[in-house]
Parts: sequence; C-alpha cells; structure tokens
Amino acid sequence: MALLETHGLTAFYGDFQALFGIDFMLEAGEAIAIIGANGAGKSTFLKSIAGLIAGPPESIMFDGQMIGALPAPAIVKLGISLVPEGRRLFPSLSVEENLLIGAHARTASGHWSLETVLDLFPMLRELRDRPSTTLSGGQQQMVAIGRGLMSNPRVLLCDEISLGLAPIVIKDIYRAVPRIKAGGTSLILVEQDIMQALAVADRVYCFQEGRLSLSGRASELTKEQIHAAYFGSGVMLIWLDTIIQGVLLGGLYALFAAGLSLIFGIMRLVNLAHGDLIILGAYLVLALMHGLGLHMIPSFIVAALVMSVVGYALQFVLLNRTLGKDILPPLLVTFGLSIILQNGLLEVFSADSRRL
Repeated sequence: MALLETHGLTAFYGDFQALFGIDFMLEAGEAIAIIGANGAGKSTFLKSIAGLIAGPPESIMFDGQMIGALPAPAIVKLGISLVPEGRRLFPSLSVEENLLIGAHARTASGHWSLETVLDLFPMLRELRDRPSTTLSGGQQQMVAIGRGLMSNPRVLLCDEISLGLAPIVIKDIYRAVPRIKAGGTSLILVEQDIMQALAVADRVYCFQEGRLSLSGRASELTKEQIHAAYFGSGVMLIWLDTIIQGVLLGGLYALFAAGLSLIFGIMRLVNLAHGDLIILGAYLVLALMHGLGLHMIPSFIVAALVMSVVGYALQFVLLNRTLGKDILPPLLVTFGLSIILQNGLLEVFSADSRRL
C-alpha cells in the first residue's frame, strides 16, 4: 500500500478551479519531483496535502487514512510537514529558536533532532544564535528545511526550495536530499529547475494548467516527453512568461549599467558595466532559443551573434553621442568578461558568507 495517495484531487480558490482530478502516489522512502510552469498548480497541490486547502476526505489518503478534509495542525501531527515557498521564518527568533519551534508541532520520536539537523547543515551550527533575518537566502532555506524535519515527518513537502538562490547554494541544499531519505523521510519536491529535479527524484509528475500531463521514473523519461508535457499547447504563454522575466531582470542590469557607463565614461575609464548594457537582449534571445529546444551552447552562440549587432547599434546611438568616443571594443570584451565573472563567482562561492 502506498504511503500517500490522491484520487481525483480537485482544488478551488473561491470559484476558480486550480486542480482537476489529480491522481498521485508516493511510496515510503521515495523522493518525487513535481515540475511544471508557473500557475500549473504545483503549490496548490502541496497546500491541499498539507491541509491548507480543504477537499473531500477521500481525495487524499495517508497510510490508509482519509485526510482530505483535515486541517493543517492535524496533518502535521500525522507526520506530513510543509517547507513553504519563501521560507517563512519567524524574524524575531534566532536560528535555533526557529528550528526548535518545528519540534512543537509533533512530538513523535525519530531520527531528526536539533543535533541531527545541525549535522545535516553544519553551517547552521555556527549561526544558531543569530537572528534569522541576518542570514543569506540559502542559509534561511536550510533553516526552513531543518524546521520541517524537526517534527520527524514521514513525508516532507518542499515548495520551490531553490527559488531565488545561487546555483552553488542550490547544489549544497540538494546534497542533503539523500540523507533526508536515509533518515526515514519521504519527499515531494516542487521544482522548476527540471535538471535538478530529475537528478534527485525517483519519479516525476508534470503538471500543466492544473492537470497531470506526464508521470514516470526520472531515469526513463526523455527530454522530448518532458518538453511536450511541460509546454504543451501553452508553449507561447511559457515563452512570454520567460521573456517577461528576462525583461525585468535584464532591464535592471541595463539601467544600472547605463548609469555607470555614463559616469565612468565621462571620467574616461573603461568599466565592466558597458557589457551589461546588452544583457537585456541576451536574456530575450536565450529565452527564445531555449523555448525552441536548443541546447545552451547553440543558444549562447546565437545570443552572442545577435547581441553583438545590437550592442554595436546601442553604442553607436547612445554611447558615441553621449561620451563622444568609440568604445565598441571594450563594450564587446567586457560583455564576455561580465558574463564570466557573474556566473563564475556564483559557482566558486557557496552560501558560507565568510568566503565572500
């Protein structure tokens, strides 16, 4: 018998239906990844299991017991713990206090205690007396996961634990997944990083617009199957969403870099900000090429070619007239240096603030 099952699970926000007949199964000792685009219903699914969205009692079964209509406190006492999106730590409490408060939700004995959680995330041992608000995003995420484990859950629900974190920090956090499983806790991971999800999960479920579009063993699913299930008929909406995010992030780079370029240009100095002026366009091109299914290297080559042209036009229209000198060579060179520095630093430095 499965540890956790859903049968035709639906969920509503008022009159809006977010989930449509989800059938799901989790075996003891498994790690399952739930992937899908923004708005696919992944977080709603976790909230339904955690008792934050009530449904018919028989729609969710846990260890043979109907729990679909139970409130969140009762769900936690049964052995299901949620690590919410955004971490949701108590800002007035220290790291250790945030961890200990998780143990009050359920008094079951098990592998996880304050010491075993600190062994899982050794960095927190040195930070245990600090206010949670002074931690980095990665450190706060470790505290949130540790707090969830302190109730010794049989199932840990993790909602977007990599959101907003540097790649090296994400790797540090996901290295803990095998040890969490070894401690007797099964996991359901909602994750938008598909490659990371496939690397740690035994099985994968893909959601699309509130419906299940694909399921299977992570090792057996092909990229083509995942791509079709992930994007489906809404591929243009996904591209649009990705491009909008690229505009927002790239726009911040561009605006900041433009100001620095003007300041340092007047001072007749070359600076790395010149290269970031064309990152906005690079985000758009990379998003489009990725949406077409190309790998990163072809996408980067196309982006570099396109943005070289755009960069030249930009410097001719804006920088030459503003600064009165030709800075195309430093513009193109520093674009490459900027990319290397920004991504290289993320790979070199971990969440340990002492190394920064």
